[in-house]
Amino acid sequence: MQDFHSVVAREVQDIRECLESVCATYALDGAVYEILAIHTFRQDNNQQTKSKLSIEEFASLIEDEGAYNASGFELSQSFDISVREASESDLVHFVALELDEYSHTLTLVLKQGLEIAKEQFWENLYKEIECQKALCGVIIEPIDEVLKPGAIAQLKKQCGELTGVLENDVRVEILRAGVYKPQILSNAVLLPKVAWERKNAMSLEIASYAVDIQEEVLRVSVPQNGVSGRNLQGHYVEAEGGSESSTDSNKPLAIKCDERLFSKTEREDSIIYTALSKGYVSFGDNTLKLLELQEFKEINMRSTGSLVGGIEKDMMITITCPNPQDDALGQGTILEAAQIDIVGSVGEKAQIIGVDVKIHGQTHQSSSVRAKTCEIDFLKGSVRAQDIKIKHSEMGHIDGREVEIDEVSGGSVRAKNLRINKLHSHAKLYVSSTLELQTLVGSENEIYLTAGYYELRDIIEHSNAQIERCIQKINTLLHLLNKDNALIKQSKPIIAQLKAIIEEKKRLKEPIDPKITKAVAEYIITLKRARFVKERILSLQADAKDKNNALQKIDKTLKEAKIIAHSPWKNHNEVFYEYLFPKKGRDMITLQDSKQSHIIIDNQHHKLLLVDTLPESTESSEQSAKPTQVNARVSQNK
Repeated sequence: MQDFHSVVAREVQDIRECLESVCATYALDGAVYEILAIHTFRQDNNQQTKSKLSIEEFASLIEDEGAYNASGFELSQSFDISVREASESDLVHFVALELDEYSHTLTLVLKQGLEIAKEQFWENLYKEIECQKALCGVIIEPIDEVLKPGAIAQLKKQCGELTGVLENDVRVEILRAGVYKPQILSNAVLLPKVAWERKNAMSLEIASYAVDIQEEVLRVSVPQNGVSGRNLQGHYVEAEGGSESSTDSNKPLAIKCDERLFSKTEREDSIIYTALSKGYVSFGDNTLKLLELQEFKEINMRSTGSLVGGIEKDMMITITCPNPQDDALGQGTILEAAQIDIVGSVGEKAQIIGVDVKIHGQTHQSSSVRAKTCEIDFLKGSVRAQDIKIKHSEMGHIDGREVEIDEVSGGSVRAKNLRINKLHSHAKLYVSSTLELQTLVGSENEIYLTAGYYELRDIIEHSNAQIERCIQKINTLLHLLNKDNALIKQSKPIIAQLKAIIEEKKRLKEPIDPKITKAVAEYIITLKRARFVKERILSLQADAKDKNNALQKIDKTLKEAKIIAHSPWKNHNEVFYEYLFPKKGRDMITLQDSKQSHIIIDNQHHKLLLVDTLPESTESSEQSAKPTQVNARVSQNK
């Protein structure tokens, strides 16, 4: 498929809105742009209109620090830009700019995974920064090609010795207002708290945050009085009190902490506290604390608050409650750690997030557990993990790949492979591969052979959403293509005449009317756009087909699902098979006091089969499996 032909937009003030408009028009997933020209405007306070500055006038203004930082006018910029479709190799995915709340400093963020060793990296980074400055509303100084190598060299120097692929995010201050300084009162920022809240898009009222040894945990800003001047967005800011003055009356916050646990480093504009031990850090009432313990009697909102961020720091937490009936993890508490071992109960609305989790006790029905591997004695809440072992689940909600449960009473279980020793009543089981049922003692259970567990559900939901997006984009492009084709059809005879006129003028060496050349150029652009739109539609159709094929593969796998029963089907229970193709549907068997039999799927007819023995290969189930006559009702849902 050919590349998307760039769209040129002139005098753009809101670049983000322009990008969104191009994406909507051409059904693009993302767009990037290149700055072709910068237009700078000055508006005096007593004037209603803006005056455009020439490049020379703007350069002269910037060079005169006093004139640039004088009051009485505002600066703004607009841009001529060339917009194209974003690709995976574009730096925009790994580069971001952050403008502080005062528009005083600009910070470059190079994200984890960025490869720096590529050719022309620093030149491309420089261009990306200039583009993102425009998005942030930062006034950009036009730099000619002669001075550009020096600017790139300065950027490289600011970033320091960076090579290879970044293992962590790197933050570098790259720009600061020259004269203007905001008035800043001393305040303290708990750095791991900010990082956790940014990652999780939420905040916690009472919590401690996991930190490593030698990790910077608290930044205390040094107070400064403001200095009037122009901020990075071109706005003049009048500082309180006029100009520079003494800051003796405003000293940095006095922080209380254990000097055995934290070191203190003074910098020009801040004081940094660094953890000297691994643990969970908290800050309140100007006091910095560190929980070094990894073994607790209880964790709750009264004693510790939530303990979060511990998975990345490979934290190991053990809670041993003196009374196993009491809550080892208290109401509303969040616990995040790589390894978690709890002896005691998990309280109401508590959340556990870990890699390897063991709970020797009971979980509240409103609690939740997320992990890679998980073992629970008595589950009443919800759990999601790859490998799950549970002794007793009572109205619990389980979502995993490989799941083993001794006893199930009510609730729901979603799994790829599920083994149950004893099944009681009123449970809903969703299995996509194998259910092995040792003993059935209850009734009113519903068993589904379906794409029930989280991995397949996510793939199905994502694929269906992608197919729907492809359809919407195709409809958008068809509307644009129809308009272009109508214009091409209408213009073709006229353009043929104009081309003939151009050829005649060239032969006679006579000047050509600019209106004629412009009309022909616009016609050629329309032809190229129509060609792109056609190929874009074909590409989207191919994408939709790929997603549909992924769904068909899942559906084919589901046809191999089976239920292995080691006891008779007592009382009243129902088994369902849900399929996706040729169109979404289901089959059902109602079992009423039936003898022991296994259940497989008749692939050809999309029906459930009861068999005495399982075939060696379910692919040949129609030939080798012999249906058994049982006291059962079979119905096909259309």
